[in-house]
Amino acid sequence: MTDIRTFGRIRQFLCMLLVLPAIATIIPAFAQGTTATPSFLDSTQCGTQLCRPVRFTVDGAQQADSIFLAAQRGQSAQFTLQSTPFPIALNNGRFSLNLCYTPVQPSVTDTAYIVIAVNASRRDTVLITAASQTSPFLRFALQSYDFRTVTNGTSRCYSVELTNQGDNDLTILPPVGLTGTEFSITLPATTIIKPKENALITVCFQPTTTGQKSATAQFSFSPCYPPARLQLTGNSAVTAAASLGGVLQATPSPVDFDTLICGESRCKYVDVRNIGSAGSLYRRILKQPAPPYTVTIVPKDSTLLAVDSSIQLRICYTPTDTIRDVDDLLLQVDSRLPINIALLFDESGSMNDPISTLDPTKRIDAARTAGIAFVNSLLFDVTRGIVDTGAVFTFSRRTFSENTFLIRQDFTANKQRLLNAINALTLRSGTCLYYGIQRSVQLLDRRENPVLVVLSDGEDACQGAESTTMNQAIQSAISAGVKVFIVAITDSSDTGNAMFISNLKQIASRTQGEVFFARTTTEINNAYNEITKKLSQNVTMRIPLVGKANAPVPSFLPNPLRFDSVRINTTRCRTVQIRNNSSIPFYITPANFNLPPDYTVLNTPAAALQPGKTTTATICFTPRRLRVQSNTIPFGSGICNNQSLNVTGVGYDSVVVEFLDSVIGFPDEKHTFKAVLKDTVPALYGVDSVKFTLSYNATIMYPEPLPQNGENGTIRGLQSIPLKHTVTDDTAVTLSIYPQGRLVQTGFNQLLFEREFMLLNANVMESPVRITSITFADGNPKVGVIQPATVALDPACFQANRLIDSRTRRGQITLAAVSVTQPNQLDLNIGTTAQSAIEITLTDMLGRRVPLGVVHCNGTGIERHSFYLPPLAPGVYAVALFRNGEFAASQLITLP
Repeated sequence: MTDIRTFGRIRQFLCMLLVLPAIATIIPAFAQGTTATPSFLDSTQCGTQLCRPVRFTVDGAQQADSIFLAAQRGQSAQFTLQSTPFPIALNNGRFSLNLCYTPVQPSVTDTAYIVIAVNASRRDTVLITAASQTSPFLRFALQSYDFRTVTNGTSRCYSVELTNQGDNDLTILPPVGLTGTEFSITLPATTIIKPKENALITVCFQPTTTGQKSATAQFSFSPCYPPARLQLTGNSAVTAAASLGGVLQATPSPVDFDTLICGESRCKYVDVRNIGSAGSLYRRILKQPAPPYTVTIVPKDSTLLAVDSSIQLRICYTPTDTIRDVDDLLLQVDSRLPINIALLFDESGSMNDPISTLDPTKRIDAARTAGIAFVNSLLFDVTRGIVDTGAVFTFSRRTFSENTFLIRQDFTANKQRLLNAINALTLRSGTCLYYGIQRSVQLLDRRENPVLVVLSDGEDACQGAESTTMNQAIQSAISAGVKVFIVAITDSSDTGNAMFISNLKQIASRTQGEVFFARTTTEINNAYNEITKKLSQNVTMRIPLVGKANAPVPSFLPNPLRFDSVRINTTRCRTVQIRNNSSIPFYITPANFNLPPDYTVLNTPAAALQPGKTTTATICFTPRRLRVQSNTIPFGSGICNNQSLNVTGVGYDSVVVEFLDSVIGFPDEKHTFKAVLKDTVPALYGVDSVKFTLSYNATIMYPEPLPQNGENGTIRGLQSIPLKHTVTDDTAVTLSIYPQGRLVQTGFNQLLFEREFMLLNANVMESPVRITSITFADGNPKVGVIQPATVALDPACFQANRLIDSRTRRGQITLAAVSVTQPNQLDLNIGTTAQSAIEITLTDMLGRRVPLGVVHCNGTGIERHSFYLPPLAPGVYAVALFRNGEFAASQLITLP
C-alpha cells in the first residue's frame, strides 16, 4: 500500500487566486526527487505579509492517509505555515496548507523547502518561490541642517522637503531621537506621500541654554530599508544677532519634478517661510507659470507672515509633450533677497564743499561715512541663502581725455575690500553723471536683483567723447532691469537747481527707484538707511520650475489587426504582440484605452513592460452592428506619443424570408403572395434598401401594378418605387427596389412585402413562384429564403383549346386569322375587348424585325386589317402584336 501512495505530480495548485492583484505566485511541487520551476504572476511589496491557502492532490491516496510536516529549511523567515495543525487528514486524496510570505529585502526572489511526509514515512520536498518588490523610502533634500546662532529664548525654523522614492504610498511616522533636545519636528497634516511626490516638515531650533547643540531625527518607514536620518545642529547665544528683517525662503527651490510619463500628473508642495527676524509680507502672485504647470495657494493677497510662519503652495505638473518644461513662478513679496549693488560716488571738485549752510561737514567725508554704514548692512548668511555682493564705482572729469569712470572695487562679497575702496575716495574735477550711470548699469547687467545707488551733488557737465544724455542713461537702466536710487546733496526746494532736481526725479521714477535730497550728514545717512528698507519691498521672488516628460513608444504585431466576418453579438479574439521601444517602463493601463464599443482588451500585464521587452495582449471583437468597423485602440498615456493599434472587423448577420402562399384559382382572378421576415432588423443595421426578383411562368400569371405607399406591399420604413417587369418567353422576372428610408423590424414573422398577380388563360396548370434573389442594403445582413410558393389553375378551367404558347395574356387581344391574299398583302383578324393601339411586327428566323405599322382597334370584337409587305425572302416569319410595348399575341406564317 505504501508504494501505491507515493507522491505523483500536483494536479491542482494555487486554486485561490482571488486575493489581491499584487500577490507572489508560490508554486509547490510533489515529485520524488524533483522540484517545480518557479513562475510568477506578480510580486509582493517588501515588508508586507501575504497569506493564501494552497491545495494539493495526491495520486493513489487512501482515505486513511495523513500528511505530516517533516522539515522546513531554507529562508524560513520569509515563509511560514499559518495555523496548520498536523497531521492533516486527506479528503479524497486532497489537502491544503495556509502559507505566508513576508519579504524582508526589495527586488529579490526568495526560496524555501518544506519536507512533507505521508503517514510519517514517505517523504517528498515542496519548493516554494516568491518575489518581492520595492517599498517606499524617504529622501531628504539635505541630510543635515545648521541653524547657526540663535538667541536663547527665541527660535528658528526651516522647512525640509521629504520625497517618496519608492513605488508605493509612504506614511510618515513621527521620528525618534529628538526627545529631550532643543530641536523639534512638526509633520504635515497629510502624512501620506504618493510615489515620487514630496511633503514638507517643519524643523525648529529653540535653545534654552547657550552652547553648540546637535541631534539626529530618525524616520522609520519600512523594515526593508534602514531608517532615514536627519542631522540637526545649532548654536545658542545670549545676545541677539543683527536684525535681518523679513527674509522669505522657498523650499524646495527650484521645484524639480524629474521625469514623468507624459500625461501623468505629479504634485509637490512648496513652503514659503519667513526665516528672518521681522515680519514679512506676501503680496500676490506676480506671474502664474504656463501649463503644464498649475499653482494653488490658499492665502489671500497681502498676507503678513510673522517670524517662522509660512504659506504653502501646491504646484502640479502634467506634461502634455515630451520636452523639458522650464518656467518660473513669480511672487511679489517684501523680503530681504540677495542683491547685487553698485555704489556710484561723485568725485567732482565740488564734493570738497560743505554739505550746506546747515552742516559744515565736507560732502566727500559724509559720503564715506554713509557708504561705510551701508556696506556694513550688507548680508553674508549662507544658511539662509542671503549673500550680497557689492561694487564701488566713481565718476568725475579732470581733462577731456581722462577716463571719467573708475572701478574702485569690482563685485565682491568681501566687505573689507568694499570698505577700503570707499575710504580711498578722492577728489578730481567735473561731473560726468549720466556716463557714470550708463557704465555702472552695463556692469550690473545680467546680475540677479541689480541695484545702483548714486551719490552726487551737481548736474551733469560731461563733454567730449564720453558725453551721455539722460535718456540714454535711463534706457540703459531699464533694459538691464536696474533700479536706480539717488542721494542728491542739494535742497529740493532750491529753484536754482530746478533742472537738476527734475532730471534726478525722472531717472529714479522711470527705473523704479527713488531719489532722496539731503542737506545734512544725518539726512544722507537716513537716505542710505531708507534705501536699505526699500530694497526689501515689492521684491520679485522667483521659484524655478523644472520638469521633463517621457512617453512609452510601443509597437504592435500585427498592426493593423484584422478580423474576418464575425456574426453580430458573437466574439472572436486574437493575440497581439506589444513591444516597448522606449527607454522608460510602459504601464499598459486599460483605463486609458478609450475603447470603441465593439472591442475589448484582455490579459494585459499587471507589471510594467520594461524597455526593449515584449508582451502580449488579447484583443476581442464583438460586433453589435453590421459592415466594416475600423477603429484605433490607443495605448500609452493618451496625451503624447500615443501609439495606437489599428483594428478592423466586419460584423455580419443573417435573416430568413419565407415566401407564401400556394393558391388555386380561375383565370382573371387576383391573388396575393406574401414575403414574411422571420427575424428582427434593428435600426443600427442601417438597411436603407431592399432589392429582390420574383420568377414565375408568364403564361399563368401577370403582376398587378405596385401600390404606392400603401400598407400592403410596402416595406415599413421604406418608400416604394414602381416595379420593373420583364418577360422572356415563358418566364417572367419582377425586379423591385425599395430605397429612401430605414427598414426596422422589431418583431418576428413580420410582413416584409406582398405582390398581387392576375391569373391568365395559361398553357400550364401550375407553376412555382420563387424569390430568385433578395438583397438588403449592400448584402449585409445575408438573406436566406424559404420557398417556393405555387400557383395552379382550377382543373375545370383547363380546356382543350388552351393555348400552345404565351400568345394570350388576359384575353383582351387575340390574333384570330392570318393570311397572305396577294404576294405583297397581309390580312389579319384582330380581336379586342377595349380600344387599343396595337403595333404589328414581322420577324424572320434570324430575329430580324420588320415593323408593319400601328392599327387602332375600337374594342368591339374581330376587326380585319391589311398591311403592305415589303419585298421579303421566302420563308417562315412570326407575326407579333404589341400593346404599350408589351407582347400580346403572335402567329407563324410562310411567305412564298
